[in-house]
Amino acid sequence: MGSIRLWAFSICVVMVTCGIIGMILPKTSLEKMFRMAVSVFFLTTLLAPFALEAPAITFDLQSYSFEDIQRRADRLEEATDIATLEVFRADLEKIVEQKLDEMGIIYTQLAIHITTDGQNNQPDAVVDLRLDSRHQHDHQRIRRQISGELGLDVRIGYG
Repeated sequence: MGSIRLWAFSICVVMVTCGIIGMILPKTSLEKMFRMAVSVFFLTTLLAPFALEAPAITFDLQSYSFEDIQRRADRLEEATDIATLEVFRADLEKIVEQKLDEMGIIYTQLAIHITTDGQNNQPDAVVDLRLDSRHQHDHQRIRRQISGELGLDVRIGYG
């Protein structure tokens, strides 16, 4: 029961701290990076009990071998990586939606697929768009603006 209280307290402290820092932070391009970092930090705090087994909440270094500690650290890192990629995908989706809205483009489907290479975990994003057929004549302009300005691979379909 004590570990649940500690977890709930941690979530509250993280929310209050992030809220205060968010109010202090100036409205610049740094704000987007901060929001993403805060989201990842908050998700990590939220997922920590699920990524770690129950005994790991009360961590006794002498009762675990190095392999146990490494395995748990790897699971936590994997959960954090997944949460980070999901936040990245959601942010990209909002940016693409905003860009399409600015261009006056009506889309019926928007999907962003993110893959990482095995070496340095750099994400590569592919945007799949299904647009209303009346935008076919603007195909190159749409592709150029989204791909060029956002640096994303764009696949466009109509229907």
